[in-house]
Amino acid sequence: MTFDSSFPKPTHALDHTALLEVGCEELPAALLPGIREALFAGAQKLRKEFRLGEGDIRVYATPQRLIVFFLDLPDSQEARVERVMGPPSRLAGTLPDQPSPQATGFAKNQSVPVSSLFFLDTPKGSYLAVDRSLPVQSAKDVLPELFSRLVGELPLSRSMRWGEGSGPFLRPILWTLALFGEELIPFSVCGQMSGNKTRTPRSMGFLETTVHHVSHYASLVSDWPLIVDTDLKKKMISQEIDTTVRMEADSGLLPHGAVWVSDPELLSEVSDLVEQFRVVVGAFSTEFLNLPQELIQTVLRVHQRYFVLKDKEGQTLPNFVCVAGNPRANLHIIRSGYEKVVRARLEDAQYYFDRDRKRSLSDFSSDLSGLNLFPGSGTYLDHARATRDVADWFLDHVPDKEGLSRTDLSRMLGRISPVYKADLATGLVREFPELQGVIGGHYWRWENREEVSRQDAESGKVLLEARAIAEHYRPRFSGDILPESLLGRILAASDKYLYQVAAFKAGLSPSGSEDPYAVRRAGTGLVALIADSGWSISVKDLASRSAGIFGESDCSLPLLNFLLERLENLLGKDAPILLVRAALVSPSEPIVLSCRRLAFQKSILSDPSLPALANLYSRISNIIEKTGEKIQKFNPELLVESAEKVLWDQMKSTGLASQDGWGSLCESGDFSEIWRRSLLLVDPVTKFFESVLVNAPLEPLRDNRLALLGTILSGLEMMGKLSFLTQLLLPLQEGAGETKSG
Repeated sequence: MTFDSSFPKPTHALDHTALLEVGCEELPAALLPGIREALFAGAQKLRKEFRLGEGDIRVYATPQRLIVFFLDLPDSQEARVERVMGPPSRLAGTLPDQPSPQATGFAKNQSVPVSSLFFLDTPKGSYLAVDRSLPVQSAKDVLPELFSRLVGELPLSRSMRWGEGSGPFLRPILWTLALFGEELIPFSVCGQMSGNKTRTPRSMGFLETTVHHVSHYASLVSDWPLIVDTDLKKKMISQEIDTTVRMEADSGLLPHGAVWVSDPELLSEVSDLVEQFRVVVGAFSTEFLNLPQELIQTVLRVHQRYFVLKDKEGQTLPNFVCVAGNPRANLHIIRSGYEKVVRARLEDAQYYFDRDRKRSLSDFSSDLSGLNLFPGSGTYLDHARATRDVADWFLDHVPDKEGLSRTDLSRMLGRISPVYKADLATGLVREFPELQGVIGGHYWRWENREEVSRQDAESGKVLLEARAIAEHYRPRFSGDILPESLLGRILAASDKYLYQVAAFKAGLSPSGSEDPYAVRRAGTGLVALIADSGWSISVKDLASRSAGIFGESDCSLPLLNFLLERLENLLGKDAPILLVRAALVSPSEPIVLSCRRLAFQKSILSDPSLPALANLYSRISNIIEKTGEKIQKFNPELLVESAEKVLWDQMKSTGLASQDGWGSLCESGDFSEIWRRSLLLVDPVTKFFESVLVNAPLEPLRDNRLALLGTILSGLEMMGKLSFLTQLLLPLQEGAGETKSG
């Protein structure tokens, strides 16, 4: 969706503009982007439906008001003739002299004489019809219904009532302003009549103000000023933060080089929290800097919606930036209030941080026996215990790399798998659930602080273990970063895999649009991890491995289909669905191989040689499909014709004379080399078709030639399901697949 976000200027052009403003109690900032989209889509649809021209529509949403402008409205609706279908012609009687009751009733319902009816032939048969001129009303007369429907049809995820006959709506409606130029548009919304009143921003007392004209409203908004353009507001807030931080640093209140952490998501949320703003820099005691940086940042940005400040070295400063909604309030009072709230939250964090570290993660692990993962699939303690075997299974598929040995990695997984979920039982994670895993990593370092302090090889392993615990929830959402360490990737893959198995065995697999346990997100994260890591694991391997985990019930088939769908979804983010389906050859092949095939296929889509090879593939597949016979083993001694001997020699010289030759290239993911060598077969195969009778009268010759073509066909299919790939190209030549007759 796109729309012009600039706020209208107070000019005479607004004489032909309709304005709707719905004033509310505080609207949730998280819902405002969706409300803007829904308002714009609804306004577009209704303007067209009410035949009010093609003019511009401007939509705005702030915490206190929803605003819609319909610019360049005509004085009246556009004239339109509507064709209305009636009963079948066989029920019409004799027109116009002896119409049937059905024809008479149809004419009466359409308010036209029977003589206006005519017969209309359609693909479904002949019907009675009439061309009826729709009534033309003034814009002022139709706007009440348009405004009423625009508000009433707004999709609301949550709604409430605030009195008898009031609501439902997202929040209580305080006023409704509806004008067309200078004329009031009367209508009722949620039990309240519209008027010509608006209200000033809260910083100006939220006072009721009479609006005389749409241009007067635009002037008021500009004079207050009220910033309703979200993109402009974000830009202004960002610039104001830059200026304020620089000034505070210049005055010595912040260290030189201090910067605020750019946070587009938080900036969008903050801009939807205020209509006016003022940037304030606050501080907290340096004693809290002993807390993990992630914890401090969570308190500031997640719980308080404040921006984090860092020094030149990237360390969190004991300061923060907040955006106040009242630019007229006393700066000292605002800052003091914000600092008190931050201090209270950090004191809570410090309390739990100190208390938790009096126990080991192993102690907390025993508490996981009281936390159910899913009904009927065990507890989080069972989940952690199952991790060791699954993690070792993933480790078996990891290619050999420099660094830690498999023995070391297995030993480290054995140390952390019983405790990597333990922080779920800690007080700090109960208070700050966003930090699951991260806090566990900090507690593991603290628990093994003596080893860490030695700064030797063993201390390095402890740090890797802590990092893996901290990373194991990644990726948390689509687009999130993957774990960076190998140990973290193995632990994360094991965790996500077990989560899906538990969900399926508990009967909680996703259904339709319902996925309350975010199993799809875990599935996408798992296949993304495996693909990016290059592990030789297929979706069939994953499905088969589920046997015996969390009970003996079999969920392998639904899990296989689910993971295939997740893989297709992951690959489909950057490629057409036909290309994705062309790349997914078999659920038994490694996920990474399908990803490499897709990347290869994307690279050859524009190659001028592709149509020729695709045509060749289609001809061979059609021939073999028509025979319906089982392909026999190829025997070079049965080659008779010169063209088939030349083709066989070319296959041998390119290393493609057997399935092993094609397969070795495919297993290594070298699809570009398969492509290069396959192109060398195009001319010999073409000449083969021109001069060799495939369906030879002698059965041994026929079977041998089909076997030769079958070798090529199965080899070409290692580059993907080319039947899907050809659908992305121009239609193939007529007669593809025909052979020399005989």
